[in-house]
Amino acid sequence: MLVKIKISGMTCPDCANANVKSLLQSKAVVSANGDFAKGVIWAYVTELKENDVAAAVKSAGYGYEGYEKIEELSYDIAIVGGGSAAFAAAIYAAEAGKRVAVIEKDIIGGTCLNRGCVPTKHLLDVTAGQGRKYHISALIDRKNSLLSELRQMKYYSILDSYENIHSWSGIAEFRDSTSIEVDKNFIIRFTGAIIATGARPKIAHFPGLEKVKYYTTREMLQLKEIPKKLVILGGRASALEFAQIYIQLGSEVTVLQRSERIAPNEEHAISEKLKEYMLAAGVNIFTGTKVTGIDKKSVYFEHEGAKKEADYTHLLVATGRQPNTDGMGLENVGVAVDEKGFIKVDEFYRTNAENIYAAGDCIGKEMLVTTAAKEGRLAARNFLESTKLTVSYEFVPHAIFTAPEVASVGLKEADAIAEGYEVETRILPMSSVPRALAMLDDRGIVKMVADKKTHKVLGVHILALHASEIIHQAVLILRQGMTLEDVIDKLDVYPTLSEAVKLCALSFFKDVNKLSCCSD
Repeated sequence: MLVKIKISGMTCPDCANANVKSLLQSKAVVSANGDFAKGVIWAYVTELKENDVAAAVKSAGYGYEGYEKIEELSYDIAIVGGGSAAFAAAIYAAEAGKRVAVIEKDIIGGTCLNRGCVPTKHLLDVTAGQGRKYHISALIDRKNSLLSELRQMKYYSILDSYENIHSWSGIAEFRDSTSIEVDKNFIIRFTGAIIATGARPKIAHFPGLEKVKYYTTREMLQLKEIPKKLVILGGRASALEFAQIYIQLGSEVTVLQRSERIAPNEEHAISEKLKEYMLAAGVNIFTGTKVTGIDKKSVYFEHEGAKKEADYTHLLVATGRQPNTDGMGLENVGVAVDEKGFIKVDEFYRTNAENIYAAGDCIGKEMLVTTAAKEGRLAARNFLESTKLTVSYEFVPHAIFTAPEVASVGLKEADAIAEGYEVETRILPMSSVPRALAMLDDRGIVKMVADKKTHKVLGVHILALHASEIIHQAVLILRQGMTLEDVIDKLDVYPTLSEAVKLCALSFFKDVNKLSCCSD
């Protein structure tokens, strides 16, 4: 028999877990799962003795408010995952009046809030310029407190405010095209489903790695000691941000990157200039490396034909992401994945199973929290309304929060040429931007890519202080199809760092160093 037990006083997932644990002490309770936001525990029972249930709830420290029998748990949409894609989909479906189940096996909030962009940016900001003044344990405690506050504000409050969204804690496994089993003991039924399970750190193979202790970015965010010597395997966004954090905290940091450049997906000039600045900050960087072995104290590698070694006290593996799509029973519903495990979807986020969609990092398009949320919302809308909506990926900006920051949107020079454009480019040093000089930090460059014939701006790529803020005007420039002349014609606040974009456009026609302030 399935029953819904109403309980008062639950304010967090641990509250629900406490009640589940207490109820399971009764031999009559076969299985249980809780939704603290709704004040509900669902339970399969062989018999129901209300006094025993009330006593179990009371012993856990909560108030028993009664129960009701339920035929089955059925939803219009079942969403597997609890991050930005999942919640964007859940909110849209709930506002459309649909019954929604959100099933999360880990902590609500997804990678960005709990293990990615929010905690890393917090640590980057608070350690900048004064990192060595902080005690690492206090830093991590403060970071965890911030994340708890944001989790309540951005996720738990949503579960509480929408009566038609139910949260489930546990591992979801598809049984067939209309049902999911949670933790192998609860069956919930659905009309449609959205898979939004995200991704996790990918561990590349290195000789000897399996014999030593290493960390992923997830564990590094809970580390309550400052590494004396940190070696990072990888040289892309996450690797570089952690290198920045720990160089600011006083660690000796070494980055080993397999490709010939750090941040290899950025413009060549941006990558090389960033390397120059990180080397100046004290980070040891080796590109074009081949790791030949790892033991408990050193990483051995080849670089420019020479054999080298890097000693470490802590080893971070930051070699990409892999999707959380294993163990979900996708084979039971015929949902196809590619060779890397990412779910195959069409441009409207439909899998090859008619009523199952997927969104976010698990589909491997742009693995950003912004695109994940947009994909999740569009997946829900496409399913519910039979629309055919998709994200305009060509206008999605991204950033790397090093010092200075990297930010980019649109086509790089090589990509524009590959697409058949005849291009013209300019690189503006930030030393040509008055505000950068006033701030005593003129590190960086802006590179702009334009169509030589039409002067349409095709891409903007920035390495500068606050590049992640400046890039947003470039997004609008590209979305509106603006030309160099259009960019020059707009009026900027003076003096600002964002003026760099206009000055870069001007540099296609003039020597900007021969202009007076605010001149066209």
